[in-house]
Amino acid sequence: MIRLTFCFLLTLPILASPFSKKTYKYLKKVDISVASAPQGSYSALSLPIDEEVFLHSSYGDIRIFAEDTPLPYVRRQIKIKSQGEEQVEVKQLYKKRKDEYYTFVLELPILPKDYVYTSLFMESEDFGEANLGISSGNSPDTLSYLTNAFVFSYSDKPQNKIDLGGIKHRFLKISSPNDTNLRFSYAIREKLEPNAYFSKKIDAPQPTIIENNSVYLIENLDHSPFSQIQFTFNESKFQRAFKIEHYKNNKEWESIYNSEVFHNQKLEPELNISLNQMVSQNYRITIVNGDNPPLTLKTVTQLQPKEELIAFVPENIVPELTIYYGNRFARMPDFDPSLLPTEETKVKYTFNIGSEVSNPDFGFTLIEPPISGYIANAIFYIGLILLLGIGFRFYKSMPAIQKV
Repeated sequence: MIRLTFCFLLTLPILASPFSKKTYKYLKKVDISVASAPQGSYSALSLPIDEEVFLHSSYGDIRIFAEDTPLPYVRRQIKIKSQGEEQVEVKQLYKKRKDEYYTFVLELPILPKDYVYTSLFMESEDFGEANLGISSGNSPDTLSYLTNAFVFSYSDKPQNKIDLGGIKHRFLKISSPNDTNLRFSYAIREKLEPNAYFSKKIDAPQPTIIENNSVYLIENLDHSPFSQIQFTFNESKFQRAFKIEHYKNNKEWESIYNSEVFHNQKLEPELNISLNQMVSQNYRITIVNGDNPPLTLKTVTQLQPKEELIAFVPENIVPELTIYYGNRFARMPDFDPSLLPTEETKVKYTFNIGSEVSNPDFGFTLIEPPISGYIANAIFYIGLILLLGIGFRFYKSMPAIQKV
């Protein structure tokens, strides 16, 4: 009987279920019943994400429904109109060939307040294409990886623009294959509108001192996503090694930033660090003090560029859409690419989403996380206990077997 029960528990499937509206804490309505709404077409619409959705959703848990029909969407950054672009000169500090690569180190002018560098332009007379690696930092000896860029000179529209993504760092390092002859001619800086980012400011917790390293654990309980982080310190000038890790999938710590950092409040009031990925979990910051007195971190501000949801309006348009969110256990949506807008798709309509409403039917089911996870764990441990029981009974029976 015990053996049969054990085998049954090991083979019991944890059922997967389709989308369940009950497992999402919040919903918002989108009224699209306007005179200009498209009829009988698949025009693209934009739904700008507001602060309520930003704060209360995980990155992959947003679902849009037209009545009971799911609406595939893409999520992309809103291009906030800047107060003007400025072209600035680039100073080359260093160029050297090593093995199969050239390395360039560039210096950009000091940024005025509220400005960021958005792009870098290059020139070359005799190259076809190249994959470039770009690092950035506040000084030539504190550079960390920023991005990759593919540039080429062929076709009617050559690609000679390197997207920097909006950084405040003045120094760049470019790694390039040795068969390229590149010159970096100028960079573009923009003054951003103050509403270009969602921000969440946090008072720094008390650090844990480990071997004179200051370790700050930041609990991101709302799973608010961010890709940039800003620090304020009591100290006006310092150079230290920084390491930032996030608790990936709530299972293990993974490093997302590890570099020497130079900061001078006269040049930049806050220390800004651009991460190479989206973070929405708990994270920790380690500042390596060495033989120096610990720094005093005052505030941490999470920054995320504002985004919008782009979707095609159904052919038989309904007057109202519903957005569900607030399920941190939800998987990332898996949409058919042929149903999604592309970068070339022009948005014809923009609709503001309504006020946040608590889902009156909210509640987890047995086959949905987290309860399904608890059941799986319970089955595992029950099976383990039964296995130990069977092993113990077999062990107890061994003397009797030996007598026979």
